[in-house]
Amino acid sequence: MLLQTISISQKGLNSKLKLLLITALLLLSAGAALWAVVQYTGGGYSGWVTGLTPEEQGSSLVAYDPAANRSRLILPLPEVAPDNYGAVSPDGKYAAYTQWNAGGTVRYLVVQKLTGLKKSREYFKDVSGMQEVTCLSWFPDSRRLLFIWKDVTNTFPYQEICTIDVLTGKISIIDSGGLWDGRSLNKVNGREEWVSLMPQDQLDQLVSRYGSQKITIDQLNRKLWVEFSAPSISPDGEKVVYGATLLRSSADDRISLNCASGIWVSGKIGAPPQRIYSNPDQSYAISSVIWTSYGNSLAFIQSGGPGGGEDKIDFLDTSSNSIKTMVHTTRKHQTNMQLLAMPDNEISFISAPLDTRAKDGLRYVINPETREIRPQPINIGPRDNQLLNFSNLY
Repeated sequence: MLLQTISISQKGLNSKLKLLLITALLLLSAGAALWAVVQYTGGGYSGWVTGLTPEEQGSSLVAYDPAANRSRLILPLPEVAPDNYGAVSPDGKYAAYTQWNAGGTVRYLVVQKLTGLKKSREYFKDVSGMQEVTCLSWFPDSRRLLFIWKDVTNTFPYQEICTIDVLTGKISIIDSGGLWDGRSLNKVNGREEWVSLMPQDQLDQLVSRYGSQKITIDQLNRKLWVEFSAPSISPDGEKVVYGATLLRSSADDRISLNCASGIWVSGKIGAPPQRIYSNPDQSYAISSVIWTSYGNSLAFIQSGGPGGGEDKIDFLDTSSNSIKTMVHTTRKHQTNMQLLAMPDNEISFISAPLDTRAKDGLRYVINPETREIRPQPINIGPRDNQLLNFSNLY
């Protein structure tokens, strides 16, 4: 613009002066551009949580500050249903969200740049069968995105916990689940009989790996598989924690579908994940696990139980491996789910009373020191909001 308003073609101006003026203007322009780059620090959403909120048409990607009870609209998504997943990066420069294809068979990932040219890239869209991406969360570096990829083409899911580098597009696998044949109902001498497709010693190794007691082949059905809970990133960005449950396709009414369930931690890239906790009672499954904001403990939900229907919230001190139950299953807190880390090491969770639906539940906060449970007011638009499928930002 300055180059258009200043004429350097005036008569009498020698060539050296022309060159000096042009050089000065170019330096001034470059300096202004550099200042703009240096001054931009992004949204600064460390300590916030992020996800999709429902709208009359589609959804909106938002960031929510629980300390100040305020929210910020990041990106309107009128074509994205609110049952998807979304997250803005901690520096505010990238938005990530999932979206179903036209046939409703593939839920793919979209990563959109929120600055500059605002380009977007799609991942896992042009795939066959039935696949989906879920459970999005950002590492503190605002460069790596954590997610679960799932293939449900053959009814029973095969899952992987993955990261993607949004600058290079490189995808890395943190952990892989599995899908195994257990038994098959075949005709033998004209009669239908169950035939084992897995040796007992292989089953023993599998159950032991995921942290439970021995089960016999005749307690299996057609399939065995591993399901992961939503992975959670530690506040320093160095570790990822998640629940892994080994399931069978069916079981006797007196027996849980769970074969084993535990908590796993992944540290340095390339190092195998380590199981740090498992409940010897096969009736329980780890349905949610997160780091607390101080990074020195884990909060997790154990669902199921001997009689079924339990959703208790436990705390695990990572230095001592001691466990204490913070929220017991009661008539008021019958269904507990969707943990989020809050400031001061507190934990937020959705809870619904007995004889109500989970979608009618409310958000509560628990203080791990006093064990006080209080309702959590959430100021995000005119609609009630559960922070469903939200994730923490550090």
